[in-house]
Amino acid sequence: MVLMVDANVVLDVFLRREPFFLDSLKVLAVCGDGKAQGILAPHSVTNIWYILRKEYSQERRRELLLALLVYFDVVPLDKERLVHGLYRNDFLDFEDCLQEVCACSVRADYIVTRDKGDYTASRTKVLSPEELVKLLRL
Repeated sequence: MVLMVDANVVLDVFLRREPFFLDSLKVLAVCGDGKAQGILAPHSVTNIWYILRKEYSQERRRELLLALLVYFDVVPLDKERLVHGLYRNDFLDFEDCLQEVCACSVRADYIVTRDKGDYTASRTKVLSPEELVKLLRL
């Protein structure tokens, strides 16, 4: 199973955001345990870095992201995918559109995000962390 994991799921774990922490932690654990292949869009990594700046030092952010990337692959985002995303007008948020373009490029089974409403035009099935936990009976 290939899971495109949205930045908000990772941030739920790194920032211990309740009530989302436990389900998001289970999503990361499934990828870390090798039960699913976890993938990230490249802009998710930079967004996580930026958002964590208020809570963590540069050194700690580097440690967290390097640890994350031991277990997650990053989908290439090249000019062709960017242009494809720019031509799509069925997404209100360009960042979410690029997430979906990346998910499709690796034939992800699911995009896991807490912002499901932003993915109504997604060609890849979208699940919340809670839904994935229920699906996998974690």
